[in-house]
Amino acid sequence: MPFSRNFKLNTMDIAVAVILAVINAAYVIAGAIGYVEKVMMATGVLGYLAFYVIEGLMWPPMFIAGFLRKKIGVMMLVGFLFGAIRWALGDPDGPLLTLMYTAGTAGAGLWLNYRNWKPSLPNWWVGGVIEFWIVDGLIWFPYYGFPGGMEIFVPCMLVGTVFQGLWGGILGLWIGKALAKTGVIEVVEAPTPPKS
Repeated sequence: MPFSRNFKLNTMDIAVAVILAVINAAYVIAGAIGYVEKVMMATGVLGYLAFYVIEGLMWPPMFIAGFLRKKIGVMMLVGFLFGAIRWALGDPDGPLLTLMYTAGTAGAGLWLNYRNWKPSLPNWWVGGVIEFWIVDGLIWFPYYGFPGGMEIFVPCMLVGTVFQGLWGGILGLWIGKALAKTGVIEVVEAPTPPKS
């Protein structure tokens, strides 16, 4: 299957992305995660570390979309819509969040597509880690600077690497599998890789 199939979204792809983005935004906004994040980070190194343990709980819907639809474009659409909803509802970091979530899901989706969407724990953990490194390592920390310097950046990236892969990639895979078993939504099969 050509790579371009990842960006040819049908009605079901778009519906899944919209529903997951709304669910994602609802529980993140209702849980005030954006404000919790700022309070935790204001407490210094331990607050940062604690936040990076829980931050990955924002990512499962993006990975659920990847599991159900097997398209990078669907993952990116969930990320984009999630950021845009937070932006529309007044989150001051909205533009940056929209960029981060879209770029992060693109990176994770590229990895999962490369691995032919194989539903193994290591594949999806690595997908979560890639998203985390793009979102936090390449965008968030450089944009806001490194308050506290490398003594905050390095431990946060190490803790985040473990937990973002677990909460984002693996939890997203498990929830996606559970949804697939209900039969509520059609699960797209992974494309057959070309013979070499």
